[in-house]
Amino acid sequence: MPKIIRRFIVAVLIAMLFGLASLAIPAYANAFSVVHHFDTMTLGALPYTIGGIAAPAPSVDREQNAPGSSGGALRFTYPANWPPGYEPGKSWVVISPQVEELWTEYWFKYSSGFQFQQTTNKHVYWVLSYDPREGDFTLMTNGSRKMFMGTQPKAGGSSGTHNVLLYANLSYDPTIEAGVWYKATVHIKLNTATNPYNGIFRLWINDTPVMNHTNVNYRSGAHINAKMSTLELVPVWGGGGGPNKAKTDYFWMDAIRVQTAPITIGGSGSGSNNLVPMAPSNVAVN
Repeated sequence: MPKIIRRFIVAVLIAMLFGLASLAIPAYANAFSVVHHFDTMTLGALPYTIGGIAAPAPSVDREQNAPGSSGGALRFTYPANWPPGYEPGKSWVVISPQVEELWTEYWFKYSSGFQFQQTTNKHVYWVLSYDPREGDFTLMTNGSRKMFMGTQPKAGGSSGTHNVLLYANLSYDPTIEAGVWYKATVHIKLNTATNPYNGIFRLWINDTPVMNHTNVNYRSGAHINAKMSTLELVPVWGGGGGPNKAKTDYFWMDAIRVQTAPITIGGSGSGSNNLVPMAPSNVAVN
């Protein structure tokens, strides 16, 4: 066989092998992934002033660290007399490219003796891609210091808004204590159908499964193709109503991981261990 033909055949085989290899690459291999340990201030930060009460911008507190982290933690300060319904500052992670499935993990801690708001103490918002923004959903601690998640999907047009609250539906429902670090791991997959809804929301606290909801409405109608565009760190103190803060308190976040590849849960490597759903506990308010 002539040498030039042999070289041609070898080149074709190499091209075929590379082509097959590219087909085997997981869909998330080239997608989004960031980690923030707050050795320095790596995120944008805005201070807020509400009713004449000024809160400083979120900043690095080098006296605090989540277990296994280093450098510092992101600190939010709630001044005395801070009113309910507002966050004392804002930081954010831009998700680019925008995605329909996302894993988020972060550590959080309330300062010792923290005055929990009677309704909600919010952590983070996942924001969908429409402008004006619509369809946010958020993870929160309620007045009883239990974790829950709220969606406020909008279909676009004149269909309006309906909120859905999701609660623990597995065998573990921890009470969040002040002065203690906790790790929250969340898996979100936006719904692709509306009858029935098939969105996914999964939550682990300290690697133990708390929620596994597989019928979540994140988007519909004119916004059925919306994607997650931003993770906002906006720990709103309450949803409105009730007394102002009686004293200065702090909320810390650290080791924030946002990615499209599954996050390993408790060394399982799959991010889906031990998720056995109990009776549904989501409540819809129209």
